[in-house]
Amino acid sequence: MAMDLARYQALADYPYFTYGSLMDAAIFACVTGSQPQVRGPGWLEDQRRTRLANQSFPMVDDQAGCRVFGLVLEPTGVEALARLHTYETADYHLRLRQVSCLEGTIDALVFEPSGRAAAGSEIWHLSDWQIASKPMVLWVQQQIAERLPMPGFDPWPCAPVDPDQQAAFEAYMEQSDRLFDQLEALWHAQNSDSASDEFDALGHRPINRLH
Repeated sequence: MAMDLARYQALADYPYFTYGSLMDAAIFACVTGSQPQVRGPGWLEDQRRTRLANQSFPMVDDQAGCRVFGLVLEPTGVEALARLHTYETADYHLRLRQVSCLEGTIDALVFEPSGRAAAGSEIWHLSDWQIASKPMVLWVQQQIAERLPMPGFDPWPCAPVDPDQQAAFEAYMEQSDRLFDQLEALWHAQNSDSASDEFDALGHRPINRLH
């Protein structure tokens, strides 16, 4: 699903639940430009967390009796939602769903698979991802921020979204996705020996986000 800026305006005041790489505070800060404000732990009932096929990033799908644990974050705001969706790519869409937490059951925003990428069967673990993929993702995100500035947000969040602004953000998301692929390939070319050793030691394949 492409960016929907008007929808972000409507959802900006809801807390955000993350179950994947954005549980890492450094990744979250690099993507959004601000530190995560953690409300506490949370979990999705009757769900399991696996890797997307041929990728290092996770997805959730139905599995009776299982739980997917993650973090509930305070509302991120409109700009952060746009940045988060750019990072997640069109492989995910933003949903409002019930999340369990220490205070009970709340409505929170969750990025779930859009169906564009194939599902995998391997269970995903944050600690493995941090070893195998975090250095590359941090470097790529920093390069994207330097090379591809995000369009401006004025006069958000009060005024209606301008169609030209919507188009600019959709183009930015597509350009960011392509640039990620190019920079990822460059990273692996420059770090092929050490990167291969890390992936082999964990039994993982290198990230493949080519669409």
